[in-house]
Amino acid sequence: MTAKYSAVKRYVIQGNILSARQTGESPKENLAKGKVKLEVAPGGRFLVEVRNDKDELQFTQVSDGRKWWTYVPGQNQYSEQNAADAAKAQAAEDIDQKKNLEIKGSPAARETRQIMPLLATIQKNVSAAFVRGSVLTVSSNKDAQGAENLMYLTIDPTTLAIAKLTWMQAIYPKGEKWLIRTDFEIKDLQTGAKVLDSDFNFTPPPDAKLVESVQIPAFTPPASSL
Repeated sequence: MTAKYSAVKRYVIQGNILSARQTGESPKENLAKGKVKLEVAPGGRFLVEVRNDKDELQFTQVSDGRKWWTYVPGQNQYSEQNAADAAKAQAAEDIDQKKNLEIKGSPAARETRQIMPLLATIQKNVSAAFVRGSVLTVSSNKDAQGAENLMYLTIDPTTLAIAKLTWMQAIYPKGEKWLIRTDFEIKDLQTGAKVLDSDFNFTPPPDAKLVESVQIPAFTPPASSL
């Protein structure tokens, strides 16, 4: 499986995501729920769309490798940034999210961005792996910070096509154990030339307002169980 996905540089993945976290006996907190589409191509190009469970577009981010746009229809606003600067800011945000568990940006987009790298490196830090029926279970060794991963992948054993991924992360920010669970039901996964170059361009609606920074809508659903 690692060989299959480590060679992928150009892909599109679409599906339904549900992500939640919990510490100790505290109530579970949903981080994301909805529909996500992610397209990636070499040269820093990508497109991500996040919709709620009513299929209403929450926001879009697009980059052609030079510019990076964020568009929020509900605010009728969009921003335009230098792609390299925006990528650095996002990487710092992702690190801060992991260290401090502060919810910034879009957890749905963040978790979806990690799926392909996760599949590409799944065998590098394995402590145990086994298959029961159509489900592959993989657990990782602890990393330098003590974090652990446990994954359940529902797959076709012949094609290695993945229908669902459940990813559980045990992390220890500030000495506390946090459990983060993400369920991603994959509706479509395509690689190679099926991803069009034209998808990485953005033309704002005529009445949309250009702003320096646009706020991605917060996700505040009712609590649900992990």
